[in-house]
Amino acid sequence: MKVVESGWGTKAFETGALDALAAFEYDEPIQLDLKKIGYKIIRPEAAGCILLELYTSPRRNSCRRNPKVVQGFIDDLVGGWAQAIAHPKEGIDKVAAHFKDVDVNKELLSFERGRPYFSGEGGRLLYASAGTLGARWRAIDLIGRIKVI
Repeated sequence: MKVVESGWGTKAFETGALDALAAFEYDEPIQLDLKKIGYKIIRPEAAGCILLELYTSPRRNSCRRNPKVVQGFIDDLVGGWAQAIAHPKEGIDKVAAHFKDVDVNKELLSFERGRPYFSGEGGRLLYASAGTLGARWRAIDLIGRIKVI
């Protein structure tokens, strides 16, 4: 096996420079669909790989020293996601107004495919239960090797 830097986007996959591309299921496959490029999704979970998702968590010291600031940040982050989920077209239009080369149609398709992921566990934005996180950490045997801050 030869590991190749894929760069950003799907170009290296499209040109055949690499045979596999790490991707978010709600993003790169849509790019390839729109370009009518064939692919097969290989889910790491099917091979026994456990993936940790991205979570936002403040440090304990920040919470103790500045609880109102930390809570305000989390409230604003959740509020932003709530607005984006309620009004995806408006949110994507705002991003497109500030950044060139945003394909609004592609971003809407990606957003709709990723809506369950973005909506959070049990519909609670930016939430993951201790059971969910704990099960994943135990499954990949990182407990005891990670310093929880």
